Amino acid sequence: MKKIALKLILGSKYVSYENAMEVLNLTTLTERRKQICISFARKTLKNSKFAPWFKKKQRSTRRGHLFKLPKIRTTSYENSPLPYLTHLLNDIN
Repeated sequence: MKKIALKLILGSKYVSYENAMEVLNLTTLTERRKQICISFARKTLKNSKFAPWFKKKQRSTRRGHLFKLPKIRTTSYENSPLPYLTHLLNDIN
């Protein structure tokens, strides 16, 4: 839907999706979703009921990861939100 809308807006000036996003100064859907997830994870850390979802490391490592990744034993858990959110929190810190 977004690509179609961009084609309609730009008309003959439409070259590619990436170019249209740059010309119109828009963020990609992937980037917007990532920012929403980061915002959710940060709010979760502030909530006493849900903060235990993310376990802090005892010592910081060179890479600066603050949170322990949960043990992943199944692929369905690997694709769940908690490991993804933990990765995001570690990447922004």
